[in-house]
Amino acid sequence: MSQRIWAHFTTFEGVDYIASLSNAADDLHTKLIFEPDAFRSSRSVHTAENHLGVRKIIFHYSKTSPEVEQGEELWWRSIHLLKGQTGLVVQSDGLKVRHVLLAEENNRLGPTRWAKPLFGQVRLVRLEEAPMPTRMASLLLNDSRTIGYAFYWNTRLVSMHAVTSEPDLSIYDRDHDGIWTYFPLLERELITEIWLRGQTKWDMALI
Repeated sequence: MSQRIWAHFTTFEGVDYIASLSNAADDLHTKLIFEPDAFRSSRSVHTAENHLGVRKIIFHYSKTSPEVEQGEELWWRSIHLLKGQTGLVVQSDGLKVRHVLLAEENNRLGPTRWAKPLFGQVRLVRLEEAPMPTRMASLLLNDSRTIGYAFYWNTRLVSMHAVTSEPDLSIYDRDHDGIWTYFPLLERELITEIWLRGQTKWDMALI
């Protein structure tokens, strides 16, 4: 990525999406989203998307993940740039950008999107034989604001949430076929280990 990148935005059903990218400004591509730096190279590219297309692109220079606010129905894919990887490929549906990929990866797209941008490879522990998850949310453990943890079960453990003194009640707006369990924390109580119990997908739990 040795040249400037300009973006053209479009609005679909009231939501702004990136329609196309270009290395030259014109009547459509009016927003500059990447300016090459002569003294350093981008380490990662992060795209924020929903089920219809890409809404944001961040070019990041640091070794740490960029700080962004989690958005409802907005999920991130991260491209980690190695030496010599400089080309990006855009996949479009004709109206908006659907995916951004490395040219060197022959259009291979990782299946998992994340609630926040990531830097570096993550170790994904799969508890059973199943397809790779399409979405992964983060859980902040042992934060000073956490007063307990809420767990949602539907045949098995589906999700875990940290509960603070100002809880986000929107996490409970999901299907009502399962059940919630809540575990309050005592003062200075911390989680130090997470254990897996069970041998099959029907006899499994996290402790």
